[in-house]
Amino acid sequence: MILSDETMDALFDIQYFECDPLTRLDKDTPLHVAVRYANEKDRELGEHMISMMCEAGCDPRVRNKHGQKPADLVFNNDEIKKTLQQTEYIMAEGIQNNDEDSDGGEPSDSD
Repeated sequence: MILSDETMDALFDIQYFECDPLTRLDKDTPLHVAVRYANEKDRELGEHMISMMCEAGCDPRVRNKHGQKPADLVFNNDEIKKTLQQTEYIMAEGIQNNDEDSDGGEPSDSD
């Protein structure tokens, strides 16, 4: 089953939705899981999910219990690594995305 853009947008728009919960076993975030999905199952869908998650405010700086950030798990995919690194830089510098092309949406926890 493939999530549509509208479904993911609706999910991230829920007030108080936590987009960086940690798994119990490895303390992975959804971004860690999405990177593994892109590496192992569907590269294109994984890239799309990761891009949407970063736009929604998921934090690529969070490390799992092994000390790995999602970018550390990327295997042979420069596009995903670039997306994660750019998002990490933007968050670290507090830069707001003011592109005219953007949909004007706020990160999920800003509402």
